[in-house]
Amino acid sequence: MPEFDVYPNPADLELNVQFPTSIQKANVAVYSVLGTLVFQAELDQWNSKINTSEWSAGVFIMNISTADFSQTKRIIKQ
Repeated sequence: MPEFDVYPNPADLELNVQFPTSIQKANVAVYSVLGTLVFQAELDQWNSKINTSEWSAGVFIMNISTADFSQTKRIIKQ
C-alpha cells in the first residue's frame, strides 16, 4: 500500500505532503478534533504544501484519499 508522508509534524506555518511515486493526485481534507472541516483541496506532486498559519494550535485529523485507497494522519499545529 502506498504511504504518504506529512511533515513537519508538529507544524507551524505549513505542512508538506510527500506523495508516493505511484500516485499523481489525491484529495486532502483536514478536520479539527471536533469534526470541523478546516482545509480541503486536491493536491498533486507539484502542489503539495498546505498553509497552516491561520489554524489555531491543536490536534487535527488529515484524510488523504484517492480512487483506490484512503489514509488518515494525525497532525499537530503549534
